[in-house]
Amino acid sequence: MNLEIERTGKALELPLNVWPRILLILAIGLVLTSYAAPVWQVAASGPDRGGLAVTFTSYRLGFGSPVAVSGTAGGAVSVVPLRWISVGVAFMALLFARAAVLGTLRSLIDAFVLYMFFGIASLWSFSGHLIESGIRIGSAGPPVTFFEGLFGEWSAGGSRFAASPAPGAWLLMAVVLVLAAALFASWKSARQEFSADFILAG
Repeated sequence: MNLEIERTGKALELPLNVWPRILLILAIGLVLTSYAAPVWQVAASGPDRGGLAVTFTSYRLGFGSPVAVSGTAGGAVSVVPLRWISVGVAFMALLFARAAVLGTLRSLIDAFVLYMFFGIASLWSFSGHLIESGIRIGSAGPPVTFFEGLFGEWSAGGSRFAASPAPGAWLLMAVVLVLAAALFASWKSARQEFSADFILAG
């Protein structure tokens, strides 16, 4: 039992080799690129003077104020920054840089777990924000689930809303795969090192 605990402790402190470090740098690049693209898009449609008015809202990472830009496809377009999520995403990029510099399996696991927790919390909070915004615009409607608020369509009063991830969201989701690949490469390296030590000890 003590031997297993000792081996686990040693494994967590093993330095990362070159590939996990490269993957962490790639994750930082993906995070920074996500600031240049919309993260989520919502289309709201409802009656307007006998016709149908459509409003498109684009949510982006950033710290500015909401702005309206020229309409497309007969609808008005607004851009809304996700401020607190933007702060969290920037913090995660710093955490990835820390893991790349310190270069231990422990720091890589910490970065992966925190990113997953932050991602789930952000989606949960953002889904509630979208649903509440729809209720304010169109008055009360039937209950809306977490997944409908983010990936589906729902109604509030006489208005309909449709939400879907934009390119920025896919970049942030790709970070999960990059971190998972870094963890796998690190685990494989640690396993090989422990196997070599076992052979030498034998």
